[in-house]
Amino acid sequence: MPLATQVVSGNPTAHPCDVLAVLVRESAIDGGKIADAALGDADRALHGLVGRAAAEEEFKGRDGQTLSLHTHGKLAAARLLAVGLGKSKDFDRDLEALRQAAARALRAARAAGAKTLALSWPRASLAPALALEVQALAEGAGLGAYRFDRYLREKKPLKVGRVELIVQGSGKPARALAEAASLGARVAQTTGLARDLVNEPAGRMTPRALADAARAAAVPPALSALPAGTALVQLRDKTCAPREILRLARELLPACRARGAPLLINDRADIALAAGAQGVHLPGGGLTAAEARALLGPDALIGVSCHTVEEVEEGSRTGADFCVFGPVWDVPGKGRALGPGVLAAAVRASAIPVLALGGVDPHTAPLARAAGACGVACIRSVLDANEPAAAARALWRSLAR
Repeated sequence: MPLATQVVSGNPTAHPCDVLAVLVRESAIDGGKIADAALGDADRALHGLVGRAAAEEEFKGRDGQTLSLHTHGKLAAARLLAVGLGKSKDFDRDLEALRQAAARALRAARAAGAKTLALSWPRASLAPALALEVQALAEGAGLGAYRFDRYLREKKPLKVGRVELIVQGSGKPARALAEAASLGARVAQTTGLARDLVNEPAGRMTPRALADAARAAAVPPALSALPAGTALVQLRDKTCAPREILRLARELLPACRARGAPLLINDRADIALAAGAQGVHLPGGGLTAAEARALLGPDALIGVSCHTVEEVEEGSRTGADFCVFGPVWDVPGKGRALGPGVLAAAVRASAIPVLALGGVDPHTAPLARAAGACGVACIRSVLDANEPAAAARALWRSLAR
C-alpha cells in the first residue's frame, strides 16, 4: 500500500515527530551562518549545535550530504536530520533534488527505527509549483521506503508509518497539496510494483500473476475512497498456489485494517488462519458454514456464494453471516442473469444479509438496494477501472442515494 503521506501546517521545530528532516540548499550554510529559516530556528533552539556540527563535519548542503543530531528534548522532534539539496538549478532538476533528498531522509529514518518522519524544505512561492514540490517529496519518500525482500527469510518491516510534509502557517493546507501528496505516494507505489516485476524471477511473471498484482494494487486506493467500515475485501484466485495467496493476504491486511475492512479468503480456512484474516468466503461445493465456523471460531466472518433461493436458505441454516447472490445482471462467461426479481425472492427467503453480485455498477446498484439487498459485491467495475478510487466512490454514492 502507499506510504501514508500528508501535508500539515505548522512550525517545523515545534512539530512532534521522531525525525525532522530539513532539506537545505548549498547556499543556506556559509561560513557558520545559516540562512535556511527552519534550520536556523533549530540551531538557536540547540544553542548553536547545528552550526558547530556543520563546521566540524563540513556540511554545506551539497547534494547527498547529511547531518544527523539528537535534539535532547530541545526540539519537538527526537532527532534532527539536515539533508543537502545542492545548488538550485532549473525547476525540473530542483524537483529531482527534492525527490532524492526525501528518499535519503526516509532511509535515514528507517535506519534510526523512527515511526514518524517530518520534512521541511525551501518552498516555492507559487501554488502550482508548490504542489509539484509536494508530489516530488511524496514520491521520494515512497521510493526511499522500497525494498525487495519477498524471498528473504528474515524481513525487516518498515517502522515509518507516516510522513508529514510541513507547510509553515496555521491554516489548513490547500486541498491541492493534499491531492499532490496522495498522487506522489501512488506514483511511488506504482514504481515499486514495476521494480518488483524487474526483480522477480522471469518464470513467475505470468500474465495471470501480472493481473493479480495490478488488482491487488488497486485495493488500497479503492478502500481509501470509501467511508471506513463500509467495505470488505475477498481474496480469490483459483489458480494461485496456496503460498502465494498467503503472501497476498499478508500484503493486503494492513490496508484493510486501516480502513476497517474485513479481509476474507476464498474457500481456504487454513490460509485465513495463517494470515490472520477475519474470515472466509465459501463457494458452492466447498466447506459448509458450520464446518468453517468449527475451524475459525465463533468470531470469524463467514460468507457464502449462492445462485438459487434454496442455496440462500441453506446458507442461513448452516450459520453463514451473509450470502452473495448472483449473477443478478449479465456478466461475460457467467451464464444467464437471474434478475432483480429473483434477487428480491432470495432476500425474502434469507435470515441473513444478502449482497448482489454480477453486473453491478452505479446504474444497477440502486436497483439491487430496491430489491432488498443490503449491499453489493463487485470485481470488474472497481478493480479493473482506470481509476479504482473514483470507481469505488461512484459505486458508493449510487448506493447512498
